[in-house]
Amino acid sequence: MDLSNHFLPHRPPVTNMVERLRYWAETIPSDISFRFLRDGDRDEVSWTFADLDRRARAIGTRLQELGMRGERVLLLYPPGLDFVSGFFGCVYAGAVAVPAYPPRRNRNMLRIQAISDNAAAKAVLSVHDVVDRVSGLLDEAPHLKHLTWIATDQIPDQAAQQWRQPQIDDRMLALLQY
Repeated sequence: MDLSNHFLPHRPPVTNMVERLRYWAETIPSDISFRFLRDGDRDEVSWTFADLDRRARAIGTRLQELGMRGERVLLLYPPGLDFVSGFFGCVYAGAVAVPAYPPRRNRNMLRIQAISDNAAAKAVLSVHDVVDRVSGLLDEAPHLKHLTWIATDQIPDQAAQQWRQPQIDDRMLALLQY
């Protein structure tokens, strides 16, 4: 017996990731899409499908405003749900997500610059704490200094209202993993 749809209203149409998440955000908006345990045990943060869709549309809008469709975008997030919204924000904009760990304190930026150069990144998504922390390190990584740095946790949810669904086909690259 197939129980894969037992708890869900029905299967979403087989389409792309954007349409799939939008479907779940409309069909079961208050169901949990992701959980993150900050301390690995009890300190839980969770987002519903509606929360994730709203954050992804807000970030996607910002990337669309910058003309990032088809461009590579570094994701420099500490562990947490901000990474998930940054990834889906790239997908919602038709941009290519390039995840990498943010530099640790008192570390140089050469690893990040090498990834950025190889991927031909045009922008960086992260949280404001990381953007603020690395701003003083950008002199040692001149190519990174010229990228557009976006603190996604500073993008207001209202930006989601300006999002326009991009044309997405199955040949488009969504993720470039190093």
